[in-house]
Amino acid sequence: MKKNHGLKSLLLGGLFCAVSAAQAGVTATSDAAVYLDRAPASVVQGAFQDNDNFYVFDEKQNYSLTSDLSVDWLASDGGSLSNGSGGTIAAGTRVNSYFLHFDPSSDGRKVYGEVDFSEAILAVIYTPLNLERSDGTLGAPGTAYADKEWRGYESNIDLDYSSLVGSNFLWVKNFANGNFTDQARVITAAPVPVPAAVWLFASGILALFASRRRRASLATA
Repeated sequence: MKKNHGLKSLLLGGLFCAVSAAQAGVTATSDAAVYLDRAPASVVQGAFQDNDNFYVFDEKQNYSLTSDLSVDWLASDGGSLSNGSGGTIAAGTRVNSYFLHFDPSSDGRKVYGEVDFSEAILAVIYTPLNLERSDGTLGAPGTAYADKEWRGYESNIDLDYSSLVGSNFLWVKNFANGNFTDQARVITAAPVPVPAAVWLFASGILALFASRRRRASLATA
């Protein structure tokens, strides 16, 4: 009986890990960073403003890139986003995408915060051109994105103070400057999906344990 309980615990542990992987994403935020559990209708300048917070929300999840993706910073570039030298993520890579947005209604506003992810950060997109190029591929369905150039991170302010902390945590400083909207797209490594056959097998084994337990209870009644 102890052997059966051990196997059952192992299977339940595996199922818990699979569920955790399915729920992967933003795990925590601090200071002025705020996670939205639903993408806003628009992040066009002036549509979603806040003087005191910047926002992060999910975009495409578990998406397999159909072509090479141009990015502005790769994890191999080092801790600070100011070290970004540009590059690509290869087609076929399975990724999760998250959007950072800061659009205050008044000039000169500064916000700071950290965003923690459950997956390793692969790259960040922060230039107007690469943001616009990736909006259609990785953007949240139903969300309107700006098509003007005054968006992204400014090299002499935002990038200098935004950096990777460990492999999963991003520290961000946003500084409002004129009509520029601070926006960035964070690309993480999507967890490998659990095959349906594994779920069916585990469910069958658990059902078998339940059936045996019922029969044992009836036999001793």
